Amino acid sequence: MKLVIPQECGFVYTTFVKELSLQTFILKSLKPDIVVEMLSMAAGFENWSKVMGTADILYQCVKCIREERQVRQSKGWSARYNPAERPLLYYHGYSLEMKGLAYQKLGRVEEARVCIRRYAGLEWGGR
Repeated sequence: MKLVIPQECGFVYTTFVKELSLQTFILKSLKPDIVVEMLSMAAGFENWSKVMGTADILYQCVKCIREERQVRQSKGWSARYNPAERPLLYYHGYSLEMKGLAYQKLGRVEEARVCIRRYAGLEWGGR
């Protein structure tokens, strides 16, 4: 499927692509272990909205690393792109666990259950 953008929308599209590229660049440059520390601090202060936001950042960061590995592997390059100290599955699970905890603490039980189900299966599906 080809994306067709009207000429008058060119500026908006270009800006969106640049922002998306910048976001991806920032996520790739983050070390997941530092985000885990930030997540632990936010939970320690019981700042549950910060926990949810930081858990999303950790999830997106790990997702970018995983996608980068897949691209490298598909091109026959070394898949050793690993800015993390632990396996990516650890960060993925931890982000889901902490987001579920935050939802629970905020009384949003159904959303917490969704995180628990995803954590139980360690699904990479949508956030």
